[in-house]
Amino acid sequence: MSNWNPFMNNLRVLLLVCAAACSLLTAHAESLFHFPETGAWTVDIVPWPQGKPPPAAAATPPPVPAFQARRIDITKVNGVSRNVITWADGKTTERWGYDKYGIIVSTETYNKEPTFLSGEDIQLGSQYSVGFDAASLSWIKESLLKDTVLYQGKKCFHYVGTVTVEQTKYGGGDTKYRVDIPFTCEAWIDKDSLIPVAAYDGMKLGVFTFHDAPNSPLNPPEKVKRAMDHLIAAGQPLQ
Repeated sequence: MSNWNPFMNNLRVLLLVCAAACSLLTAHAESLFHFPETGAWTVDIVPWPQGKPPPAAAATPPPVPAFQARRIDITKVNGVSRNVITWADGKTTERWGYDKYGIIVSTETYNKEPTFLSGEDIQLGSQYSVGFDAASLSWIKESLLKDTVLYQGKKCFHYVGTVTVEQTKYGGGDTKYRVDIPFTCEAWIDKDSLIPVAAYDGMKLGVFTFHDAPNSPLNPPEKVKRAMDHLIAAGQPLQ
């Protein structure tokens, strides 16, 4: 118990640095697309191998590995978001995002206690990434606008670009090394509302469906509240 506060202080500093970096990356890109500050939406996910084009509506998707997400249900109210991730094996993970602190509290199905995730933890290609949020679209910029097309029945700005992700690879024994892996990404952004319609991250296609905005605050479970209380009590708020 005596080591809890030093650990949380170090974690708080790390998360602050990661949050600041992610904010710089996404600030400009977000002027080209928009997620509601208060809203609810679903992302339906179809996996597709790197190097192949995103699947057409009539294409038969390949088999989905159990560890891949197939659906994300997002609700956001006043800077707090609840993401329910449904994996291919039917299990779910609940993640609570706090804009004020720049962190995510994750309740993985195999962990009894919540896990803190930073922006680096959920970047494209990382262990905890499911994509299809503002950070995952931060690669978008004016110069990558390819054309304007009709997609999912909507007039869309169509962006195409390459994202290079640094990943850790493991060799023999305890050997590990970092490699840069390029991903060809695409995004379809509604021309009028600038709300994402679909996105392809080089591995999977996500199609967005937006619902009526919630009219009441979100209420995180007690274990998530306790985890946040511990983090805040470890030092000054992150922002």
